[in-house]
Amino acid sequence: MQRNGHLRRTIAVTSLAAAAAVGMVAAPTVAAGASTPPAPPVGGPPQGPQGPQGPQGPQGPATAPGTGPSASGSVLEQRLLHQLQLRSTQLANLSKEVSAATALTPGDQGALEQKLATTTTSINGLLQAVPTDTRAQLRVAARTMVVQNRVFAVLTPQVYEVIASDTVAGQAAALASEEAALQAQVTADQGQVGYRNAVAYDGAFVRSVSAAQAGTARVSATLLAQVPQDYPRDRGVFVRSNRQILGAAEALARASYDKTLIALATNGYTGS
Repeated sequence: MQRNGHLRRTIAVTSLAAAAAVGMVAAPTVAAGASTPPAPPVGGPPQGPQGPQGPQGPQGPATAPGTGPSASGSVLEQRLLHQLQLRSTQLANLSKEVSAATALTPGDQGALEQKLATTTTSINGLLQAVPTDTRAQLRVAARTMVVQNRVFAVLTPQVYEVIASDTVAGQAAALASEEAALQAQVTADQGQVGYRNAVAYDGAFVRSVSAAQAGTARVSATLLAQVPQDYPRDRGVFVRSNRQILGAAEALARASYDKTLIALATNGYTGS
């Protein structure tokens, strides 16, 4: 009986050691003559004197990810602050452009300044709030920065295209004011060498000026009517407006060229 009991203990220890070798359980040290301790369940949670570990530990309830009191110093915060700074710098540049654009009509300048002021207030508010925002608040701030402001996608093309449209429209209006004087100059040259050419150039001048004026008519008003919430639908508005402005600028260049040819023709230029 004594030999059989010793044999059983030897087999038990050998079995536990073999199981430990294949990673199932840790092989405990068993003193000679001691009973073999029960092996812990494979893959189960460790059971200590404090009992099973549940969702609540000795430090109180666990906080859900992204809802902590502050995300200060996080990667998300740093990225958001960087993006906000980029927009703040762009707004400052756009404000300078508007202030320096002497071709802007008073109404268009006022409208652009109002849009810039509103957007700047929003971006500055986010810059102040972000350092103390939670992760959830940071995500809301990131969406607000883009969707409610659209500094690059909407406001930037608005500023530059309105300035360009008003510039071309102003130059077209200036050339239009010269039509009467040019017509009188051509009429006075009737019967002289180059008269026919002068008449042809004057007609081309009138058509080109009219095309430039038509190309910029209501372009600025259409551009200023766009708001951040319209994006991306208003991308087509900016593309079409840009084409209209470019077409008007080309017509303006032709009108300036025709004006020069009128002066040459009334002085005997025949084009040969």
